[in-house]
Amino acid sequence: MRNLVPFLVLMFTVSCGYCAETPEWRLLTKFSFMVNHAVASAGGKTVASSSSWGESREVNGRRESKSTGLVKICESETGRELQSLTFANVGNIALSPDGAVVAVQLPGRVTEAKDEVQLWDAFTGKLLRSLDITEMPGMKQEVKELVYSPNGKLLATTAILIDEKQKSNERWVGSVVQLWDASTGKLQHEMRSEPPLTAYEAVAFSADGQQLAAALVATRWPVPWTPKGSCEVCSWDVQSGALLRKQSVPLRRVEMLAFTPEGGLLAMGQVENNLQVCDGKTGQLLHALDCNALNSHNVALSPDGKTLAAGSTDSVIRLWSLETGQLQRTFWGHGQWITALTFLSGRKALVSGGQDGGVKLWDLTTPSNQPAREPRLLTGVGSSFNSSAFAADGSMLIASNSGGVLLWDLNKPALPRGFSVPRPPGGFPKNEFSMVTTITLSVDKQEVAAIFSAYADEDIDKVHNTARLWNAQSGQLSATLALPDGHDWVAISPDCHTVAAIKGNQTVSLWNLVTGKLIRSWKSQNKRVAGLMFSRDGTRLAASGTESVEWWDVATGQQLGTLAASGLLALSPEGRPLLTGASKGVEGAFVVWRGANDKILKPLAKLTVERDPWQRIAISADGTVLAASRHRNNDLNSNDMEVRLWDLRTGELIGCVAEPGISSHCLALSPDGKTLAVPTGGVMIRLYDISQIRVGTVR
Repeated sequence: MRNLVPFLVLMFTVSCGYCAETPEWRLLTKFSFMVNHAVASAGGKTVASSSSWGESREVNGRRESKSTGLVKICESETGRELQSLTFANVGNIALSPDGAVVAVQLPGRVTEAKDEVQLWDAFTGKLLRSLDITEMPGMKQEVKELVYSPNGKLLATTAILIDEKQKSNERWVGSVVQLWDASTGKLQHEMRSEPPLTAYEAVAFSADGQQLAAALVATRWPVPWTPKGSCEVCSWDVQSGALLRKQSVPLRRVEMLAFTPEGGLLAMGQVENNLQVCDGKTGQLLHALDCNALNSHNVALSPDGKTLAAGSTDSVIRLWSLETGQLQRTFWGHGQWITALTFLSGRKALVSGGQDGGVKLWDLTTPSNQPAREPRLLTGVGSSFNSSAFAADGSMLIASNSGGVLLWDLNKPALPRGFSVPRPPGGFPKNEFSMVTTITLSVDKQEVAAIFSAYADEDIDKVHNTARLWNAQSGQLSATLALPDGHDWVAISPDCHTVAAIKGNQTVSLWNLVTGKLIRSWKSQNKRVAGLMFSRDGTRLAASGTESVEWWDVATGQQLGTLAASGLLALSPEGRPLLTGASKGVEGAFVVWRGANDKILKPLAKLTVERDPWQRIAISADGTVLAASRHRNNDLNSNDMEVRLWDLRTGELIGCVAEPGISSHCLALSPDGKTLAVPTGGVMIRLYDISQIRVGTVR
């Protein structure tokens, strides 16, 4: 007992502490939909960001669509919102160097009118002026880029020229770069592209404001980008509008142009699997940065010109040294794609926006004590995942979504094998929804089993469960078992051959999945069962109730033990309850149990973590590591999740993954407790090395 007290105190202390927000970042603002753009003032004190979305609803029997655009301006230091502007739709945005004016592009395609660029007071929210965009008859300008000059006196825009009389594949007839007086909204200079099938993009001013550069790329409709190609970087004198140079660079598309403080010009774009950096004045290739074959569509250059930040579709931000071309650091604070990046001048910080709607500020002064690492990413297909599990030896990972099951061999960098669930002819009835609820990979990795459940919308208790068995190597369906209606909770044995189910919350039944025959049935003492679980060797079956936990011998149906606890979360390697909910059903409270036999189990420790209910629990096969996910900041409506990990041998909090994203409640731990699998938003799963996870952050 003397040794138990410090353990209990330690468990209670570490679990009550708030899982600190990752020191590298903090949330500035949050949109309900994807962040389109994020820009900062010259001093880095103000950040503007935007989001646009469309909604469809039925009015008087007719479907009507409505689009909305939102621009938010906030202080970077405090996140305090200075202004929020609402429009029918929002394209690109720009913020004046002093942060006082935000320029907003309003796409005319929504109302069939011409595009507009409006300048708004960032502090009062008042419209100051509009740019005097005039269009030739039958010719439309689609504005693409907005950027302020360093002194804020000029605003540069790029636009695609469209002949509305032509067919769709011939509508693009050129593009134009325009320089505007920001104080009057009057046009100063205009530079048109030649020949017609080209477009300007990625416009940038030099640090002294004397030059303006833009990339000229070849276009067709639709745009069939080829693996190899080139585009041209054009530079003009700002005072006269005269062309200074035109240089070809070996990029099929320019994602970003940027001038260095010394006057150098860099062009950046993706070629095959690399993000390439070229000298915009000579066309020389400077660096080819490996982006792990993932798209890096958002790129930003630090104010000192030494660091390049790239945001990818895998939701990872990578920082590269432009002096060495080496990866310096990696950050992952968004659950979905990175859609916007900008450095803050005057301080070592970076602002990012994501498809998850979050705008986050990264403190780059935080020391990096370890080499740049990032979690391995597994890419799937179909819809997002709802469950996942490792193979018994940790060499494979299995996950399910609404359409079926995916299996990855972690020793081979290949796409997963798929095991699809056939849909009934004509699809499911309108009053039903369906999903894969239980998955198992056999111990020998030769078979995959899954429970496919169809629920009635009007009555969630009416569920139709079907068990399916596949050959893991060929993907061939080898057995199907339709369970009688009324069975609420279902489990599959580790060898994939036995299905256990509860009917009427009390009758436990076992079926042979291969033959479809009923093996045996018995009664549970629980008044209401809320889950079933096989032991890792398949010899025991446990039922989780609202008031007690009960477990039996699978071969005989004999009860081996019972425990006064609410909700079984995990079994020990010996097949006894290891982790349960508190007996009084306290939200967020776990009890760790230990015992030498089935009849004598004692509570070793109690973990109480605030009041937020935990979404998913995972425990390593050896019973040493616990992972639990929950909503961040107790916000049950938020898609931001966090995962905490504990060492169950010592009671210490190992660390916290605070930024996995929308689907982080679906967890899996490798049998040795060294790897954590966390699905992100969309169809990707991250594999974290637990040794690199520490309290409050992941490296």
